Amino acid sequence: MKPYAEYMAANDIVLTHGSAASIISQAKAKGKSAAMYFEEIEEKEVSARKKMAHMPDLEQPKTMLRILAEVYIGYEKILKDNNALDFDDLLIYGVKLFSNHKEAVVWCAHILVDEL
Repeated sequence: MKPYAEYMAANDIVLTHGSAASIISQAKAKGKSAAMYFEEIEEKEVSARKKMAHMPDLEQPKTMLRILAEVYIGYEKILKDNNALDFDDLLIYGVKLFSNHKEAVVWCAHILVDEL
């Protein structure tokens, strides 16, 4: 989020690390990759601009959600570049594994997840 700090301050946009992490976590829980989330935000912005078509074509400032979508893309890239998963990824990949490869978990009746 550092690259956006000055822009957010100049445009009165408040986005904390905690709220960004929470929103990204919610998007991941819904199965939305960074690209999917960005596309969703972009569609909303295009729709909003169409509603304001009567106004002169001014440069549209980045919204908090646009910044968040860009941060999510960067975060996903950092994870991939480092061959890393975050806690949400561990849960999501676990669900995919258990859902799609039943033979791999025939023996498992319970899963304990402990987050410190």
